[in-house]
Amino acid sequence: LWEPLCVAAQNTEMEHASAQVFLKVLRDSLAADRAASDLLLPATDFSRLLPEPAAAWLESRGAHIHRSLRVDALSHGDGGYAVHADREYGPYDDLVLAVAPYHLPKLIDSLPGLEGLHAEIGALAWEPIVTAYLAYPEHVRLPFPMVGVARGVAQWLFDRGSLCGQPGLLAAVISAHGRHEELSHEALAERIHGEIARVVPELPAPRWSRVIVEKRATFACTPGMHRPATATALPGLWLAGDYVAGDYPATIEGAVRSGIAAARGILG
Repeated sequence: LWEPLCVAAQNTEMEHASAQVFLKVLRDSLAADRAASDLLLPATDFSRLLPEPAAAWLESRGAHIHRSLRVDALSHGDGGYAVHADREYGPYDDLVLAVAPYHLPKLIDSLPGLEGLHAEIGALAWEPIVTAYLAYPEHVRLPFPMVGVARGVAQWLFDRGSLCGQPGLLAAVISAHGRHEELSHEALAERIHGEIARVVPELPAPRWSRVIVEKRATFACTPGMHRPATATALPGLWLAGDYVAGDYPATIEGAVRSGIAAARGILG
C-alpha cells in the first residue's frame, strides 16, 4: 500500500524519501474529508488543461504574454528589475521567477547578494520520470482508464483512448530511479508490453512504441533537504515553483501554492 503512494507522490524511492513530507501528503488526502482524496484524471493534455486557459484568462484582463521568447539574463538598478531577451523589458518593481530551478543560476548570475540561493539550488538532487507510449490497434483498451501495476517495471498504466480520445494508445509511467534504467528503450517497451498483457487478454504486438525520459523531472524529496523560500534576499524578487519551500513534494499543488504565496508577498 505505502510504496506506490509514496513513490507516486514524492517521485523518490521509498527507502530514500522523506517520511515527514509523505505524512503531510497523507494528512491532506486520505486523512482529510472525503472529497480530498478524489482522483481527477485529465481528459486532455496538460497544455490545454492548465497553461492555455490560464494564459487566456490573463490576456482577457489586460496582461501581455510574450510567447516563444528566451530570457537570457536579469539585471537590477535604481528603477527596478529588467528582463533581457530579444530586447530589454522593464523596469519592474517586482519579478517572479517561475522557471525550473536548474535554469535559475544563469538568470540570477548577474544579481548580487544571491549566493545563498545559488548554494540551495546547487544542493538539489534530481529524480527522473519515464513515460513509455505503446500504440496498439484501436480496439485495445485497458479495463480502467488508470491501472496500477503490482511488482512490475511499470508503475501506472493510462488508457489515452478513454482519457484523451486516442484509441489504442497506452502510456506507462515509471517514477524515480530504479532498475528500469538499466534497460534499453526497446527492452523497456518490450517489458511493459508483457505487463500490459497481464491485464489485456489476447494483446497484439504494438504498432510502435516510444520511451521518453525526463532526467530532471523533480527534485529528490529526501529527509532534511533544504528548499529555497518564496522571498529571496533581494526585495521584489520572488520564486515560484514546486521546488520552493512548502508542505508538499514536487507536485502541481505545491507549485500553485508557491505562486499564490509570491502573489500575496507582492500585494502585501
